[in-house]
Amino acid sequence: FPLDSDAWRRWSNIHPYVMRHGALLEQLDLSRREAALAVLKASLSASGFATARAIMQLNETIRTAYGKVLNDPIISILLKDFEKPYFTVDGQVGRPGKYDLRGDTTVTQALAVAGGVSASAKHSQVLLFRRAGEGWVEARMLNVKKMMKEGNLSEDLRLRPGDMVFVPKSAFSKIDRFLPSTNIGTFLRPY
Repeated sequence: FPLDSDAWRRWSNIHPYVMRHGALLEQLDLSRREAALAVLKASLSASGFATARAIMQLNETIRTAYGKVLNDPIISILLKDFEKPYFTVDGQVGRPGKYDLRGDTTVTQALAVAGGVSASAKHSQVLLFRRAGEGWVEARMLNVKKMMKEGNLSEDLRLRPGDMVFVPKSAFSKIDRFLPSTNIGTFLRPY
């Protein structure tokens, strides 16, 4: 390109694949700007909308600052990564751990994602821990065994970001390690 070409303005070391399409909010009249923001607000969660507005304000602050040394700079702040919504499954499951919360996920689905309940699980007393405010945690006990046996998933709660599902050990699995394995047949063999 010639040195005075406007094509140089489209180059960016920040993100080379961004191409600007459409209009900027500041180019719209007030009613269209409010309509565009209403669509954005309806499309995002409250925290997502607050983040988008903060990024817009940061764009404007940086554009104003660079506008003192550059002629009409175009600034684009791109969110590359963020704390993804997650849930945790612990206790007597195949793969305890932290998992991304993608879409609607219930307790039984979370257990399946975590590899299912183990043989030593007391899945009649699965616990769901959920933050209920600053310093408070709500605990709910779910009888997953009954839900699955009866096929009634009406009590299968939907997870929220930060929830923890805990599957305790059954009483038998707690004493199982103390039973002699060579003589167990004498206890189980009916005469």
